Amino acid sequence: WYPSNKPTSSPSSIPSLTPTKSHTPTFKPTPKPFSYDFPSEPEPVDPPSGYFNYDPASDYGPDKWEDMSTDDIKNTPEYNYWKQFDYAIKEDLSQNFCGGNKDKQKDFEQSPIDIFDTNATCREYHQIRDRPGDYLLTDDEITMQILHNKLRIIFPKQEGEEPDSPKADIPKGWGDFLPVTHVDIILPGEHTINGTEYVGEYRIYHLHQSGKGVPVVTVMMDLNPANKNNPHLQQALNQWKEIFNEHAEECEDQRRLEQGLDPVPPGGIDFFSNTLSFDDEQEEVKENDEPQPEISHPQNHDRHQLRRAKEVINTKDPSDPYTSFGRWDPYRMGSILNTYWFYGYEGSLTEPPCTQFAHYRIMDKPMLISKPQLKFMRKLIFLHEQKQKDGTCVRTSNHFNGRVNRPLQELKGRGIHQCTCEHFTHDEYRYSGGPFVCTADQVSDPPMGKYTPSDSP
Repeated sequence: WYPSNKPTSSPSSIPSLTPTKSHTPTFKPTPKPFSYDFPSEPEPVDPPSGYFNYDPASDYGPDKWEDMSTDDIKNTPEYNYWKQFDYAIKEDLSQNFCGGNKDKQKDFEQSPIDIFDTNATCREYHQIRDRPGDYLLTDDEITMQILHNKLRIIFPKQEGEEPDSPKADIPKGWGDFLPVTHVDIILPGEHTINGTEYVGEYRIYHLHQSGKGVPVVTVMMDLNPANKNNPHLQQALNQWKEIFNEHAEECEDQRRLEQGLDPVPPGGIDFFSNTLSFDDEQEEVKENDEPQPEISHPQNHDRHQLRRAKEVINTKDPSDPYTSFGRWDPYRMGSILNTYWFYGYEGSLTEPPCTQFAHYRIMDKPMLISKPQLKFMRKLIFLHEQKQKDGTCVRTSNHFNGRVNRPLQELKGRGIHQCTCEHFTHDEYRYSGGPFVCTADQVSDPPMGKYTPSDSP
């Protein structure tokens, strides 16, 4: 059941950037996730080593993950993905952490959890400073995957000065810019914020090459009250749709072959659209209702950080190799990110082997998507079909009634810190001469690319 690799209107208004200062979320989240009926797929008669699912009553469900053997762990998708980075990960990837650390060599730091401010100290001193990279999702270097429990975008490891992969300067001692390894989308969201569940969760994974850990910038996904599409996200959904159709066509060809019929003409059937069978929602997702402005990435003017000048994007010089016009930005402000402030805690992967190396930074406002886009993503994951090595075609998802979220884990005394504009101001406000204090003007009038820094410090 392991899939193989791959061979937009803006919200009606920009949400305010006033950070959460209590247990009440800054956006009013959806009380209950928008859902359709996706019955669980039957368990395999003879499950392969490494198989698990999300059915709480199953022998392979979340409560049983901690019983998986070392051999099982080594056959899980996440073990096989992360082992390529074992040089930068201190934890033993073959160890099963899903029940916590049974050897007690490290505290219990499992994810996901309910996010709220435990009054731990925010020690970050600037926003997450991101760089968009130089890649389109259609570039050969980019790998788009429909996995059994998520949608994934894999970015290439940067070998030279160009082209750039996306990266971010994570505050609080992470050093230089950390490269993005991949982006995941999980439905519904696994973390909750102040007890509220969201319809999805978008994660950007970064790798620290010297073994400090894996910072995970996390954005919850909520429904747009005006049901407006998110065009930037839709670009990625369209690429996953192509994979869905490609795999469905292979399966249909196999069925036709067995019946002595001619194969499907290439591109002759839109299998994805043909799976629309829901009476309550038949809206189509439009790719582009209206153009969306490019968001500038502010130049760093702090003199003590001039050593990073070569990483700076000069927004006034189109020939600047660090400028990426028209590329797909996994951090896109106004589409993906709607805030500069976040919660932080130390946790784990949320599926076997549940390794404890994740440093979550969970943004305090969600991205907004439409109901059709939510349905689009659910179909991609839960209705995906793929031809197996033995020639059979099966649904690949291990979901439980349209859910692939691990249950919430205990906090076990861990601190969750919340960073607001009382701890640091956003860069564009800082560079425009604003005070280093939290003001109503700063959070009520987000820059969204309106301020362009000068060329010299």
